[in-house]
Amino acid sequence: AGLFVTAYLQYRRGDQLDL
Repeated sequence: AGLFVTAYLQYRRGDQLDL
């Protein structure tokens, strides 16, 4: 329930996570 957190992790890991 944290879109910003997911986007941040996506940026850090460089993986496409399901938002």
